[in-house]
Amino acid sequence: MFPSLTVTENLEMGCFLKPALLEERLAYAFELFPRLGERANFRAGALSGGERQMVAMGRALMPNPSVLLLEDRKVIELYLGTLARARTETS
Repeated sequence: MFPSLTVTENLEMGCFLKPALLEERLAYAFELFPRLGERANFRAGALSGGERQMVAMGRALMPNPSVLLLEDRKVIELYLGTLARARTETS
């Protein structure tokens, strides 16, 4: 997460290798994390800790990865439902 960039700019960074997917994946990230859509033009450094986690998770999901490795148990537990939905919708 880049604190000086906006939420949208951070998410865009997750799709820099697949620019053709940008608009679709950006809409998808805002659907998965509606709070990010509300904060789209805020600097990421001004967000709460939970919102920063959403930015990081959203950025990781932007390129539509086939594998996502997470090591923080709290993050996994917090976003388990969202990640399961993301997996189902992209399969």
